[in-house]
Amino acid sequence: MNFSCFYKKKILITGGAGYLATNLIEQLRETDCHIIRVDLPGAMFGSLTGKAYVDDIEGNISDRAVWMSNLENVDVVFHLAAYEHKHGSEFNPLLDLEVNSLSVLHLLEVCRLKKYFPRIVFASSSNLVGFPAQLPVNETFQDSPLTIYSIHKLTSEKYLQYYAREFGQHSIILRLANVY
Repeated sequence: MNFSCFYKKKILITGGAGYLATNLIEQLRETDCHIIRVDLPGAMFGSLTGKAYVDDIEGNISDRAVWMSNLENVDVVFHLAAYEHKHGSEFNPLLDLEVNSLSVLHLLEVCRLKKYFPRIVFASSSNLVGFPAQLPVNETFQDSPLTIYSIHKLTSEKYLQYYAREFGQHSIILRLANVY
């Protein structure tokens, strides 16, 4: 795959030690670029060899300071971090809000205030459509989120759309299905 569009670019990737980020970074490692991997303190960042220069940042993306100190001169943000309540784990809607929605608002507000204009690629979810009456699902289906996770992902999509319209912030929303 050709990743020459990222040549000499500064790329910030949230969820930097997670499945999606690890696979993206593996694809980018032979590209001469600067990658900033951001994940929670204690995350296990895999070692990386190749042409890419990698900085590992331990921080919580729900904390505005993480965005304030790491967005300068960033060309592309891959916002891949997410929190989803799993069956059997403790239901925590506030943590879900902080990771899946507040982090996006912090990102957008820092960009607006500091006049940064990175391209933002946001990992959303195909489950925002809920239980559709027919298949296959396409872009014209009405959103009907059934979980807190879906509600917060949809809220983030709306933030991205608003900031694109009102402030010219470029973003791409990926409604990913099962990525494993």
